[in-house]
Amino acid sequence: GIDVKDEPEEPQTDEDSPELEDLLEYEAFGRDAELRDVRDRWCWDVFALLIHRSEVCAENYPFTVNVEERSISLRDATPERLFYTYLLLCSSLRYVPKRVEGRLTKSFERVSADVLRGLLPDRAVVDVFGTARGKDKSQFSGTLYKRIGRLAKTLGGRRIVSAKDFHPRDTADNGLDIAAWIPLPGGREGQPAFFGQCACGTGWRGKQHEADYGTRWKDFVHLTSPPTTITFIPYFFRKPGGHWYARADVNTIVIDRMRMMMLAAETKVAMTSVPFDLAHAARAYRQEKVSK
Repeated sequence: GIDVKDEPEEPQTDEDSPELEDLLEYEAFGRDAELRDVRDRWCWDVFALLIHRSEVCAENYPFTVNVEERSISLRDATPERLFYTYLLLCSSLRYVPKRVEGRLTKSFERVSADVLRGLLPDRAVVDVFGTARGKDKSQFSGTLYKRIGRLAKTLGGRRIVSAKDFHPRDTADNGLDIAAWIPLPGGREGQPAFFGQCACGTGWRGKQHEADYGTRWKDFVHLTSPPTTITFIPYFFRKPGGHWYARADVNTIVIDRMRMMMLAAETKVAMTSVPFDLAHAARAYRQEKVSK
């Protein structure tokens, strides 16, 4: 099963969390009435988020939201609802032990690749370049230097770094988790390509350009046409109404939890990479806590 350090609640992202400084200040100076008002407003703000999420995800949302009682309860499990629960876990890494965290982050790369496969045309090739490549049967194997060479050749470009620039046993990903391209007739040069970064941590904003060609990868490979950068995050980075939680933080194409759920519903994204056992365990933990 999955042991959690504390009980994760929906919503659970750094964007959803309240600013507690004001609450502590009210409490410290004995301003109880004001404190109750602030808590009440915050509670309604949280439920506004929950209502929006339940409306967007509809039958695929794993919770029933009761506004009058200000409560949420689990709905019966379906593959889509378990998928949402899995994404919620990926956005709550600080609540899970390290042994589970590794499974979540690696599987998120494979799940993001599945989402991208559902988004791109059938002729597109999507491959995992990052740490999860072993389980995804990736064509990019070996050291980072060798994989950069294979990537450059596949995209019709050339590698512009040498082996001496890397540690001989360097198997990292240099910020690139997913590589995708759409083969075109007449050779590999200039074919549409996509570089993806998968970020489960709260510092995802600063990782958006790790897979960006113009910012980083142009120093490693030369390509005729720069790939499009996509960032995959498990957070529901939306205000009620669907607008970005903070538009200034979005600097690439961002596929967040909302987009993943909608794409999964629209394109029937394969869910073979989702560790459903962890989602089931999280639901069982929640039910056990409620029943006590």
